[in-house]
Amino acid sequence: MLKHPTTKFYRRTSQLLLILVLLLSCSFTTALLITRSGYQKKLQALSNRLKEETALQQQEDKPQDTPTQEEESTAAAWEPEVLEYASLFPNLYVEPPTKREVAEKTVYLTFDDGPSPLTPQVLDILKEKQVKATFFVTGQEGEQAKERMQRIVSEGHAIGVHTYSHDYRQIYQTVDTFLEDFDKEFRLIEGYTGVKPKIFRFAGGSINAFNMDNYHMIIGEMIRRGFTYFDWNVSAQDASKKATKQSIHDSIICGAKDKNRCIILLHDSGDKADTIAVLPQVIDTLKSQGYTFAPLTNEVQPIVFPYERIG
Repeated sequence: MLKHPTTKFYRRTSQLLLILVLLLSCSFTTALLITRSGYQKKLQALSNRLKEETALQQQEDKPQDTPTQEEESTAAAWEPEVLEYASLFPNLYVEPPTKREVAEKTVYLTFDDGPSPLTPQVLDILKEKQVKATFFVTGQEGEQAKERMQRIVSEGHAIGVHTYSHDYRQIYQTVDTFLEDFDKEFRLIEGYTGVKPKIFRFAGGSINAFNMDNYHMIIGEMIRRGFTYFDWNVSAQDASKKATKQSIHDSIICGAKDKNRCIILLHDSGDKADTIAVLPQVIDTLKSQGYTFAPLTNEVQPIVFPYERIG
């Protein structure tokens, strides 16, 4: 028996419709799953954001002046050490300079170790030549020493601390011993002249064989107290036992050659007659080379010996 074509058509149509329904159902399910997955991701993101904002709010609500145990430990670890010598001699302070000056073509004559019996002769020569200088003085006491220091100040020269004892081993033993010696000389100068000296020169220079272990600390402490120290870049070499008038003159003139600023080291002590004898000629020679003369102050840019940094 033959089937009618219409029946066959309807059967295929039914099959196609069934397949179409199944396809639509699968597509709908897939879309639903994709939508659901995206929705879950959005929910997770919102949840994470809520947690972050809650944590931030809790941090903001936490009292700011209540450090954690970890913060307290860190702060304690960084607390600066208080050095005992910083509390010694509480009146041994001066006002630090507010500026520094570098003068052109200038000579600063400096005399260490006075006052001495030769100081009046030095002052007479400086007065005659109309030159101002600087005297770094030591612990000379008595009426004559007082008069010499007063004359230094009254005639317009600078006065500064050198050392009271000039005992290198004792001075540089510790920062404490340095401050003790320095304070003694500082008070002596103030008592004799009324001047609180703001400048000083280390005995033997800022770096020497006796302070290699502690010069960093001494220099730092003196700067902290407002003082300014000066080394030198020209030496008369008059401390040498072999020094002569000619060698002193040549050391100064050759040392000053081609320098813009010269801080010249000389000595004012009883056995330095050759230094005094050659001083007028030295001044005349330097003047002829175009130099002017001035006393040191704490506003003059120091010339100091270079030293290595720790660490």
